[in-house]
Amino acid sequence: MTIKRPAARDCGQCYRADRFIALGAAEDFPLSRILIILVSFGSPSGGLIDIPISFLLKNKLKLSAHEVAGFRLVAAVPLYLSFGFGFIRDMWNPFGMGDRGFMLLFAPSARCSISFSLSRLSPMRF
Repeated sequence: MTIKRPAARDCGQCYRADRFIALGAAEDFPLSRILIILVSFGSPSGGLIDIPISFLLKNKLKLSAHEVAGFRLVAAVPLYLSFGFGFIRDMWNPFGMGDRGFMLLFAPSARCSISFSLSRLSPMRF
């Protein structure tokens, strides 16, 4: 069964609807651009951060190619192990509370790292 509707006479309504849809997409686009840039910047497998790190390692610290490769191998260890952490998070439910259990379990380490980052550095004396 089809319903016959009269043709739209006011094309201004059609234009406004199209403009509303286009504005919604235009508002989401800058956010997606920012996210794509952040992901590409921090990618350990040759992202944008690789250029200044390579410069620092080769020119400032005078490392050889073998030492730079070793640094990149050690720096990529979290990338290699990330699937394991995700698998553990999916399978383990601490305190039966889901994500809140993880926050309660790891809050002391977060508090410790925040306090270390905010403390003043002073030379150790023995």
